[in-house]
Amino acid sequence: MLSLKDLVNRVYRDKKCVAFDYEMVVADADNLFLRAMFAKQIPSGESDSKVWRMQIIIPRTRDCDSQVYTFVYEMPKLDVPLELIAGTGLRFFQLYLKEEVQTKSLLDFEIGELLKGM
Repeated sequence: MLSLKDLVNRVYRDKKCVAFDYEMVVADADNLFLRAMFAKQIPSGESDSKVWRMQIIIPRTRDCDSQVYTFVYEMPKLDVPLELIAGTGLRFFQLYLKEEVQTKSLLDFEIGELLKGM
């Protein structure tokens, strides 16, 4: 469960948090460290917004370049706890990862069928 102390590098404007990070070390992965960066999207001329942007960069590996994921989402009200904002963004990322895993599993199956008997 996320807690406020897990959210680092918080940036405040007029006593309201407008940006923060969540850092995650992935267990059972060789040195996989992820940083989810959250920033409030405030249009010019407005003082506040319910829209947040989360960006996660998965570092490059020997075989694959860095992967950048960006999600923009709107919270139901202005004064939502930061933990809920982070959890909402991470849930969007999790759902997308599930789709990506399914797509890559289908590709793996098709390549296996193509190369059967070789």
